[in-house]
Amino acid sequence: MPAPAITRRYSRAGSVRAAIKRLLPSDLLDAALLMAPWLYRTRLVNYETNLDQPRVDVLVNRLREASSVEGDVIECGTSRGGSAVIMARVLREAGSRKIVLACDSFAGFDRSELAAERDAGLTGVADDAFTSTSLRYLERKLAVLGLTDVVKPVAGYFQDTLPEIENRFCLAFIDCDLRDSVVYCARQLWPRLTPGGQMLFDDYDADGWQGAARGIHEFIDEQGAAIAAQGQQSGMYWLVKPG
Repeated sequence: MPAPAITRRYSRAGSVRAAIKRLLPSDLLDAALLMAPWLYRTRLVNYETNLDQPRVDVLVNRLREASSVEGDVIECGTSRGGSAVIMARVLREAGSRKIVLACDSFAGFDRSELAAERDAGLTGVADDAFTSTSLRYLERKLAVLGLTDVVKPVAGYFQDTLPEIENRFCLAFIDCDLRDSVVYCARQLWPRLTPGGQMLFDDYDADGWQGAARGIHEFIDEQGAAIAAQGQQSGMYWLVKPG
């Protein structure tokens, strides 16, 4: 059965965004967007999220549902900040005082972890994947979008940063692609979800990131009855912590 028209449309937009990032040096792309911040709001750019529209819809719906309980929002795997910005706008439009902690190395993957994933046949991406970003760029982007009070970047590898974070969370969005990182982030953040909070994983059905699904299932198996509800939609997998 052919995909719905809206899925095809946004899949094409995502392909165009990826092509632009491949063809245009990142410093030129950064400068163009920062000089004309209205471009972020266009359908083609869509704040530079790597999610297609069906997955954006899942993220937004899960955020709106989870925001009814106490706690902030945390994202593991931020890249150029697109999804963090989208979540921040949802929170601001709802009048929420929650913040989004945007966690990333802002320098790409840990090379040894990525090499192990390639050796296991779980991905084929090169060492320079997700390196077309920087903490400085995200900070400037948040400034021109007026979101520095909502999105708080946390720079560094997860094993160095997550243990130092003391916040409680209503939603943890895990989009870090590799099995070990997925499992590590889930184990670190599940205890810090407030009752009724949610954990959302990306890339559950991604052929290029097969380690993500393995990590998700490993974590689910560990938790067992500690999960109140779970499900999948549009390549995203979600868990709800008992209330």
